[in-house]
Amino acid sequence: MLAGAKGAWLFKTPYTAFPQKGFLAFFPYLLLGKLVGSDGDYHTRIFLFHLFRIVGIGFCLYAVYRFASIFIRETPGRFLALILSTFGGGLGFLYFLGLNKIWSYLPLEFYSPETFGFLSFLSIPHLVWARGFLFIGLAKFLESNSNNSLKESVIIGVLWNLLAFMQPLTVPIGWLILSAYNLVELVLASRRGFNDLKKYLHDHMLKLIVIVLVSSPLVIYTFVAFRLDPFLKAWQSQNVILSPPVIEYFLAYGLIIPFAIVGILNNNTRPKFRLLITWTCLLPFLIYAPYLLQRRLAEGSFVVLSILAINGLIHIRNRLGKLWVSWYLINFVTTFTLLAGSLDVISAKAFPLYLHKEEVQLFESVRKLIPEQSVVLADWEISTLLPAHAPVRVIIGHGPESIRAKLIREQVDLLFLKGNSLEFFKFLKEEQVDYWILSKSKTPRFMKPGSEMEFLNKITENSKYIIYKVSPIIKN
Repeated sequence: MLAGAKGAWLFKTPYTAFPQKGFLAFFPYLLLGKLVGSDGDYHTRIFLFHLFRIVGIGFCLYAVYRFASIFIRETPGRFLALILSTFGGGLGFLYFLGLNKIWSYLPLEFYSPETFGFLSFLSIPHLVWARGFLFIGLAKFLESNSNNSLKESVIIGVLWNLLAFMQPLTVPIGWLILSAYNLVELVLASRRGFNDLKKYLHDHMLKLIVIVLVSSPLVIYTFVAFRLDPFLKAWQSQNVILSPPVIEYFLAYGLIIPFAIVGILNNNTRPKFRLLITWTCLLPFLIYAPYLLQRRLAEGSFVVLSILAINGLIHIRNRLGKLWVSWYLINFVTTFTLLAGSLDVISAKAFPLYLHKEEVQLFESVRKLIPEQSVVLADWEISTLLPAHAPVRVIIGHGPESIRAKLIREQVDLLFLKGNSLEFFKFLKEEQVDYWILSKSKTPRFMKPGSEMEFLNKITENSKYIIYKVSPIIKN
């Protein structure tokens, strides 16, 4: 958003000094920054960010409800599915009951917005919008008839182009789901006879082809860019988001799987319902596909499982009595545990969630004293925050977007512990660092108290930080 406010139309990450040409990504945030303008402050950007998030939540809820309405006739059931798909979680609360060794890291509810979705509603607006566009497109596909199929297909393609601006990877997921569903229906139509097969090819396969063609430009652009652009290739090689062991997906979806199975068994003859069944069958292959971002491919699956589970609940609710209410409520325990933990962390008012006066002073000094696009070395926490407050670049702080971030961080730690001033100077020049923000609590061993180094010019300081300008040479 700050880059957009400063005039950028293409995304260039501020978390590296690596040369970049710019890339059409995170475009909604660039546009939001332009609404603020170059003189807009940080708090205005925060306000617009949350406005974008809240409007996106409303749009996504509408899209999911419309999609669920195709499969659930009763209005209460639709709302049960909507609430479950929005706030639902799995068995992650067991992590806090002494069973944490079951998980290799953490329950998926705590770090995977694509597996459930609540994390997106909480903090990642573009993923909320992407889910909304995905499901509104799927709903329109299932709702359209042969009389206006071409027009509806073009509309879906346009909607999924907007989806691509939010999250390009989600568009191929939509293509794959529709392709698999159409293949299943094509096989069933061929078994009914030639006339049915011909009609299906005309009415549905043509729709799919038009949707893919209309929604493909940005997806193709992204695919080509990541194979030709040196920065994007380096970013992609670091951006590894693999799925955890299969048992962790059973723990994530374990509460709703039995009810989803009941839903499948009682609705497998309904043509449109087969889209949900097909998607569910594809899920294991998606999340373990040979792809570096395989965990991302679970996007939308929890919505599908929630709709299936509520369908199953509707069929056996009378036999369960009031027990179904207890089952339904258990699905929200992990989510509200997450919220309670978040509120506890926030109430501590600790850095970096809260900026103390020293950090506020530091960011103000950087805005006033350091030229735009200068390369800054700082510790991890400051590096992560700084580009949101000042239009500078840092070389660590993000992870995938910081090219060689892990190696650079290890070098800095080693230099601080065992290095000397000459080695540190060489490191700064090799990494093209223009300014160094020293945290006084993490002073390197080679800097003696009160000493000055000839390649560092002190710009300003406060009680916690010193800003140095790096000289291009060491004076004799």
